[in-house]
Amino acid sequence: MAASTAMATPTVVWLVASFISIVAGGTFRFRTNGIGEPVVIASSMSLDCCSKHHSGGRDILHAWNFFMEWFETHRGGIRVDGPSSPPRPLELLIVDDTSEAAHVTNIYEEFVARGVKLLLGPYGSTLTQPAARMM
Repeated sequence: MAASTAMATPTVVWLVASFISIVAGGTFRFRTNGIGEPVVIASSMSLDCCSKHHSGGRDILHAWNFFMEWFETHRGGIRVDGPSSPPRPLELLIVDDTSEAAHVTNIYEEFVARGVKLLLGPYGSTLTQPAARMM
């Protein structure tokens, strides 16, 4: 009998990565193909198992995954310098904030220090307010 050579699909890889991130807390990163430096979109959300906004964070993470898969399939990258420029990779960086405003402040300070230009607010007004101060 021949050994199975089935490869993991992007969705399976993402589910495993998100499970590890949700259980352990931490960072979730998804990057599309493209040429050159990636265009980075960064946000924080509750990815842990038990905090106040964990179910909303999980749902938003699933939505981002579907978008990134669609974007990869249909666009292949993001054209920053006009329609004739080569597509650059799009990178989504999400860091677990455990529904804590103090963590949000630290996370967004780090995003700004890294030079991230596209920031999305976290889930919920109590967490968005500290992030908004960083912008």
